[in-house]
Amino acid sequence: MNRKKYILLVISIVFIMGCDMQSSQKTTQINFNNQKILVPEDSLSLPLTFDPLDIALDESGYIYIADRNSRAIYRWSPEGSLIDTIGGPGSGPGEFEHGPISLAIYDDSLLAAIDMQTGKLLLYYLKPNPAFDRTITFPSALASVDWLSHDKLIVSAVPMPSSNGINIVHIKNEEEKINSLELPVPKHPLYGLQLVSTNANKILLAGIFINRISMIDNKTNQINYFSLKDLPPKSPEQDSFEDPLFGQIMLPSDILIFDMAQQDTLQFILTASSDLSAPQRWLWIFSYSETRPATLWKLSYAARSLAVHDRKVYILDREGLRLYIYTW
Repeated sequence: MNRKKYILLVISIVFIMGCDMQSSQKTTQINFNNQKILVPEDSLSLPLTFDPLDIALDESGYIYIADRNSRAIYRWSPEGSLIDTIGGPGSGPGEFEHGPISLAIYDDSLLAAIDMQTGKLLLYYLKPNPAFDRTITFPSALASVDWLSHDKLIVSAVPMPSSNGINIVHIKNEEEKINSLELPVPKHPLYGLQLVSTNANKILLAGIFINRISMIDNKTNQINYFSLKDLPPKSPEQDSFEDPLFGQIMLPSDILIFDMAQQDTLQFILTASSDLSAPQRWLWIFSYSETRPATLWKLSYAARSLAVHDRKVYILDREGLRLYIYTW
């Protein structure tokens, strides 16, 4: 798949909108060194029928993988044995119309999953056995979700007018309350695909196209901004592409942010070059509490998603249909 078609596919999935946050706070530039801290440990082969889009782990180490083709979530044991599936194709309770694209697990008891392009967030209980809880519907397509507590989630959606697209969902018994996070409203309808990741009282927000990662606390107070540097520069033909809806689109960065995760004080950011004709990806590992440069790993496969659990990094190879496991 060439670069233009790939980016158009991303746009068709999430109806990309723009985000241009303004702040007087200086952005920290994350550079890299060559320190090697990840050690390959194991890998898991996925079924040939899969189109895997996301991965998550619960506190017990069970692995959950979202498959677009079967429109279901598959659960493996920590030893790599397939246990069961959650969801399935359809429009009924607990089913996915277009397939799950973002997974989030609280402890080992609650699962949240986004149904691609529908604006639906599906919630499941995991104990004693997986069981559907409810569907929460938003007015626009969703991009990313994570848990803040057992009854609170942060969800990113395509921004509506006068909205930044970042929502806090409060769950109380059978009711839900959705509030927009108090952040600047996007000014441009192109570069606003937001990813969210939570850890303790810290929230990361990242735009896939704009190379801007914001760290805030759970009261939306700004802690820091990050930008990633030192990847190979773009060639002139990579600066723009033609989109049938918006016309000529200028890419503001040579870095596309694919996924991110946190553990303790470490951040793990999975990126790709804006030239998507090659499958190369980069994994950045850095600590917001330290000034040392980030560790940067160049991956030779088409990494799509990552998760971190118990000092292990799990990276999903979408094209090679393999889950790679590393320790640090």
